[in-house]
Formats: sequence, structure tokens, C-alpha cells
Amino acid sequence: MDNRTNTIAGWVLAGGILALGATIVTGEIFHAERPEKMGYPIEGVV
Repeated sequence: MDNRTNTIAGWVLAGGILALGATIVTGEIFHAERPEKMGYPIEGVV
């Protein structure tokens, strides 16, 4: 592989690592809490 291909592969890899890291960090900061009422009852099922 030449230098340009390595550079492109490096940027793609760095972008993927950055996206994964951002997902993990935002998952730690913003916690989704369970709602008190779980939704709407569906007629005929409940």
C-alpha cells in the first residue's frame, strides 16, 4: 500500500475510534431512566 492509502485508512480508523469513544462517553453522561408508566395499553391485548 502506498502512503495515500495508509493515510486514508488511518483517518477512517481514527474516525471510527472517535465515534466509538463519543458513544461511550455520552452513554456515561446521559442516562436513560425507565418511565413510571410503560406506555399505552393496546385494546384487545391487555
